[in-house]
Amino acid sequence: MKNSLCDVSTKIALSRLSFFFCIMFAVLCISFRVSATQLKVFDQNNPAVSGYELVFDDEFNSLSSIDINATGGPGFNWYTKQFFTSPSSNTFSKINVSNGILTLNSTVSSVRNSNIATAAPANNQKGWVGKVFGGGAYFEARISFDPTTINPANGWPSFWAMAIEHMALKGADQWVGQDVRYSHFIEDDFFEYDTESFAGSNTYGAAMHDWFGIYKRTCPKGFCNINNTAGGGSVFQNAVIKVPSKTDWTQYHTIGQLWVPGSANKGTGYMQNYFDGLLVSTVTWIDSGAGVPPPTGSFAFSIADQNSLVIILGTGINQPLHVDWVHVWQTPSAAAISGNKIIELAR
Repeated sequence: MKNSLCDVSTKIALSRLSFFFCIMFAVLCISFRVSATQLKVFDQNNPAVSGYELVFDDEFNSLSSIDINATGGPGFNWYTKQFFTSPSSNTFSKINVSNGILTLNSTVSSVRNSNIATAAPANNQKGWVGKVFGGGAYFEARISFDPTTINPANGWPSFWAMAIEHMALKGADQWVGQDVRYSHFIEDDFFEYDTESFAGSNTYGAAMHDWFGIYKRTCPKGFCNINNTAGGGSVFQNAVIKVPSKTDWTQYHTIGQLWVPGSANKGTGYMQNYFDGLLVSTVTWIDSGAGVPPPTGSFAFSIADQNSLVIILGTGINQPLHVDWVHVWQTPSAAAISGNKIIELAR
């Protein structure tokens, strides 16, 4: 009798164990399938093989691609005219091109961290002139600088982007369903060398900011901000990027970011940051339409998919930033959304 009871108990235990492992296996399979569908295969070293086309390319062979005199005319890759400053305070930065290298520097009286941008304010219906990028893209720049010159109190080397919907000040950043003054827009920092003081020299910042609210009313200091820093209010805390310990910033390094909108990926959008071709961080979101404030959980950062980005290069006072080149790649459908022409590459 004891042996029979023991056999029955053993069979029950084995049955329960088998059931547990079956459940665990099913969960793992589901997780694998979700992961596989969420993130597409992308070759950051050759975006063309992933279906991307070059739509923006500046090798900085001359100053002619930069609107040095802030004319605000069409046809330039880069503009010095600023969106959020008055013309009288629009003091020019130090901008030089030599041997295929762009060098940016700021002065006490010039702007910092936003010396040139792919768009500028204009007196036309849309409120801007230049190039913007919507519907997803791969952004990359090859840069170098001397970290011993950096004083964050005076700015820092930056490669970043912001929604033209906000920058143009035409009301296109209004949060649908909210007060007409209630804004909602993305700021996407591909690279900011502003982390050395608290995270070490072999780091940089790659923060995403989901800005929202009525300026200085919803939040007293300006717009409200959900971001991916520690304590930033999102489920991600990966804004500080760690690079190899022997990284020499005086040598050139490639900073890249892939943006895939939810509309192109079954509702799951994401940004992936790359350093010298290696994936270093990922932020994801679920495309949930207009939503309601505040943008938390999987809804945070999804406003990016409704925005078109202005690319910005800048640096601090007496902190020269050297740029070898800047490229933007888009799928044909994203390029059509942005109105960007595909640049034919030599095959």
